Amino acid sequence: GTMPVTKDFRADHLKTLNLAASVIGKQNPGLNLVVGRPWADNSILKNQLLAFKNYKTTGSQYTAFSQGGASFFLLDASRGGIRSTNYHQWIKLKMDLNSAKDSKTMFFVLNRNLDSFTDPLEVKLFKKILTDHAKQYNADIWVLGGEAQRFNAMIQDGVNYVSVPSIYSPEPATAIFNIAK
Repeated sequence: GTMPVTKDFRADHLKTLNLAASVIGKQNPGLNLVVGRPWADNSILKNQLLAFKNYKTTGSQYTAFSQGGASFFLLDASRGGIRSTNYHQWIKLKMDLNSAKDSKTMFFVLNRNLDSFTDPLEVKLFKKILTDHAKQYNADIWVLGGEAQRFNAMIQDGVNYVSVPSIYSPEPATAIFNIAK
């Protein structure tokens, strides 16, 4: 879920992070994704996430990579959407998606839940692109959105959507995926 990462040291946040790392670490993950908007710069973030091994965060810039037979696309929508945050992400996403035609498992990770985008047409376009890709290339596509109020998972037009709530929500959550080749 969205981790309580702040520039100020808070013992309760560190305790929560260490507890999450302990629980998640028992699954021996090859990759940890921190979904949500980090509230600290990279040096502070690095110190606060020491207990996590091999982690990546959303909310600072667009990143695409492959690991363990899956493709990952980390998108920044911190200003209300992908386009309004940095429209170059769309250009990179289209190119990277085109290059990942052979990938059968794909994760699109956003620091904001699609329901909270300010432009409903952008959400519609994003969903259409992913639906078309899933159908054309028989890909298993997952969209993980942070900062939701409640945990929710649904399948819409062949694409899996998972809303991961913030640590501050009434029902904070963590989603664990095991990707097998």
